[in-house]
Amino acid sequence: MLCGDLDETGHSSDERQRFNGMAGLIAPSSEWQRFDKKWKATLRAFRVPYFHMKDFAHFRGYFADWDEEKRRRLLKKLLTHIESIRPIPIGVIFDMRAFRNLPSEKLAHLTEPYMLSCAAMLSLTSGMLDSVGVKNRATIIFSDQVEFRQCALDYYKYAVGRDSLVGRTINSPGFGDMRQVAALQAADIIAYELYKECDRRVNKKRTPPRHGFTVIRRITDRLGSSQPGYAFIGERELHQFITASESQLRRQKYWQDRPSSNTSP
Repeated sequence: MLCGDLDETGHSSDERQRFNGMAGLIAPSSEWQRFDKKWKATLRAFRVPYFHMKDFAHFRGYFADWDEEKRRRLLKKLLTHIESIRPIPIGVIFDMRAFRNLPSEKLAHLTEPYMLSCAAMLSLTSGMLDSVGVKNRATIIFSDQVEFRQCALDYYKYAVGRDSLVGRTINSPGFGDMRQVAALQAADIIAYELYKECDRRVNKKRTPPRHGFTVIRRITDRLGSSQPGYAFIGERELHQFITASESQLRRQKYWQDRPSSNTSP
């Protein structure tokens, strides 16, 4: 069985949030078991009960008084643990400024960004598993956000009804506490690094990618897939999605309004 762990980055209800999305990693359950031991041993060595990227990045909590050399050593070790299990990185990050700037009539074709992220993650995950020839179904564990738990479950049922590939490749999602699940802490790093890479592409194009993203890209390149399992969604991609949605609605209306061939003239 494959296990995937997803974590949310940003919060769509926060008007100050520039980007929003989800990301994570998929790997065989046997690899996650090995990973769990190594990850927790490293955290014990650094006297940290669990790893939260936002606290780490902003020198908060257990990382408040750390110097830069110690920070680099820990993050390098954790990224090495992630790379060692040869996972499939997946993720989707939305540019919230592009989302909020859409005209109201266009927004009618889109749902709440968290649900858009769920939809994109299921599509990306099933597509990536299919492209690399994985036959086993994946069990996806979301970081447990109480307000979104039922939404995620409902959308999975909806997605299975619309896309047979999702049903063939992904089991119904589960939920876990990232403070206890090492794989969710790894997903938290992937979500943060994709968030920062999206920020770089939108606002800081002349700066080089962060080391964390180069690791993600290196892992992805080894998979040999024609396209990565992560996506950055800006204005162009949102309009493409809306255009496709509008086209589908027109087709549906045509067939609904089309007179039956059995109707007498």
